[in-house]
Amino acid sequence: MSKNNKSEISIKLKGISQEHYRFEDITSKIEHHKLFGNSLNDMREKSSYEDTLSHIKDIFIKYNTIKVTNISLLINNNIKKISPFIQSFNDNICSSCNDICCKAEHGYYNFEDFIYLTSLNITPQEINFNLNKDDPCQFLGKKGCSLPREIRPSGCNWYFCEKLLLQMESHPEYTYFYEIFTETADLWLLMVKEFLSYCEP
Repeated sequence: MSKNNKSEISIKLKGISQEHYRFEDITSKIEHHKLFGNSLNDMREKSSYEDTLSHIKDIFIKYNTIKVTNISLLINNNIKKISPFIQSFNDNICSSCNDICCKAEHGYYNFEDFIYLTSLNITPQEINFNLNKDDPCQFLGKKGCSLPREIRPSGCNWYFCEKLLLQMESHPEYTYFYEIFTETADLWLLMVKEFLSYCEP
């Protein structure tokens, strides 16, 4: 793979992790729905967090959302496929890093995560809302994240620091990882779009 192609892949991956999946990007599309009201203002606030999850569960109960579930199953399977590849670099790089990315402010599930988890009948992990934003993430253990990758907050799964990404790019299996990852990104957007079709007023 040429240096230019690797740079383009880096930019695309960073775009996916930092722009396409920001919770704020979809808030405006659903905040008009009568079920949600103002509960989407701050997902780091306990009442908003719990209200949003409750409303999403109501929609899954009310409608036949099998399409959302089928998409989520594909996402879940893809994450499991690429997890060993990512973990091998986490073990090598993250364990010796002095600038830990895994802070409390990133350890919250967002609206999109609730869609994904609820469609698979997975209950989100309990959240400690009393941590300061710069405290270590409550899910961070001695050997890294204590949660299986397929049920971690998406803000964690979609983020790769520059050092990690550069190491990943140099590996022979990176092309396979990139193909699965970008397919998963497209599926994630499709999952959200399909769910939003049930949120029309």
